[in-house]
Amino acid sequence: MNWYEFRRILLAVDASTQSANAVELIANFVPLGTAVKIVHIWPLQVAGQDGFSVPETRTMAESLVEGHADRLRKAGLEAIAEVRTAPVGRTYQEIVDAAEDFASDLIAMGSRGRSDLGGLFLGSVSHQVVAHTTRPVLIVRGAPQPAKPQRRVLLAIAGGEEIATAVPTAIAVSRRWAAEVLVLHVSRVLALEGVPWTEPAPEAQAAVDAAVRELRAAGVSAHGDVVTGGGSVASEIAEIAEGWDADLIVMGSRRLGELHGLLTGASDHQLVHRIQTPVLIAGRSQGE
Repeated sequence: MNWYEFRRILLAVDASTQSANAVELIANFVPLGTAVKIVHIWPLQVAGQDGFSVPETRTMAESLVEGHADRLRKAGLEAIAEVRTAPVGRTYQEIVDAAEDFASDLIAMGSRGRSDLGGLFLGSVSHQVVAHTTRPVLIVRGAPQPAKPQRRVLLAIAGGEEIATAVPTAIAVSRRWAAEVLVLHVSRVLALEGVPWTEPAPEAQAAVDAAVRELRAAGVSAHGDVVTGGGSVASEIAEIAEGWDADLIVMGSRRLGELHGLLTGASDHQLVHRIQTPVLIAGRSQGE
């Protein structure tokens, strides 16, 4: 994806395939001259084939970040590498702090796509980063798709409160990319005191219409859709994104913490678990 306003990117990596995919995505679609800091948090543990873990040496950590930095330099980017340390369980905070130190416009990282339960007990770093930063976060699982004549961005909104951050983020990507945008609102079916309830269709349609108007005013080709699905919000977004062949999903986030995300089913975390398409979670204001 080509970035319009994201000129300083904090790219957090480990030794996973998903991190390598994130590096390739940045290398192939970020404008020349973009400043990228590649950060690896050491010491980490690497799972062995026997199920046990072996320690990662400092040399291994430095080789990892330097290799990724060389890849980005060859792509014409201003890449620097850094190895940082963090206490066990605080990797996410070190990434957030690194983004603050670098004054980054975007945090990018790979994710293995663990479930909410796995994220809580095994440590979903990407979910924790989203919960603890105000910056936009790009989460990558699958390998980047080859360039197409016209890219497609799916903008998933949950209501009016998401428009203030999610729409400008979609505009920032789509203008540079000359992408078509589908604004999607998935209406939820809730059971209140045993009675099924669906949020009013006019309210959902009004939110979609407002987002489409703002996108079009910015020169972006956009249309909208409101659907009511029987499954989870994340599953509906994933199914539509895959059917539409979206190259990127943009969405807002209420920045749910790990436990809250487990109990309420944070759509951003569930979505990353279900789809290979990159997910860009919009930033939020300091007061949120």
